[in-house]
Amino acid sequence: MGSLGVLRVEWDHNHRLDGAPEPEAAATRRYRDGQCLYFEECAPWEHASIVIDNHDLDRPFVVERARPAARLAAWALALLVGAAAPAIAQDPGFSFAGFGLKTAAAAVAARYPRSTRVGNHVYVRPEESHDHIYGVEVPGDGSRRVRITFERPAGVPSPDGSGRYPTCAQVQRTIERTYGLPASIMEFSEEASWRADRLWQHGTEELRLLCFGTRGRPASLLAEGVLITPVDR
Repeated sequence: MGSLGVLRVEWDHNHRLDGAPEPEAAATRRYRDGQCLYFEECAPWEHASIVIDNHDLDRPFVVERARPAARLAAWALALLVGAAAPAIAQDPGFSFAGFGLKTAAAAVAARYPRSTRVGNHVYVRPEESHDHIYGVEVPGDGSRRVRITFERPAGVPSPDGSGRYPTCAQVQRTIERTYGLPASIMEFSEEASWRADRLWQHGTEELRLLCFGTRGRPASLLAEGVLITPVDR
């Protein structure tokens, strides 16, 4: 999916759809310098009525213009370099709630403007939480993984009456709607708990649903988080 740019012309309403192809690909490399110059001189995200992130086509979201221009510029440069190129077929890889191995920390910070960012990790405030997410770590600072955590902070009431974690089955159903059944289940003991992680593999990536509970009681399994990692071939 390519990006539809916004030129500096006067319209009643304009918008920008963000979801760029790979900037280093042979078909897009020659557009990169021109796109960077366009960003630097025109800052199109500052003149759009809205900015829509559709990097994950199943979960597009609106980036509000009220956010600081510097943060939005960093977010745009991280996601949109090469966006002027025609769309090319490519493997988008795994993602959960719109976060994958190509997600930049600036994009996460832009999505949660009231939350706390520490390096490449964002601690999501309860009022900005969705899909049970309370922490997002993306690649950076030597890390090559995406880790999404579901543990709700102590004292924060559950919006659906559940405990501090969603059930493993609940999150698994969400993932299966996009990627089908897991390729395997890895069971093992970790300290005092029983782990039964669900694994999906595709191309050069692995998605793991981290589940824990009581051995022999599948209904007791809770979801700790989601881990997306590259697979070295």
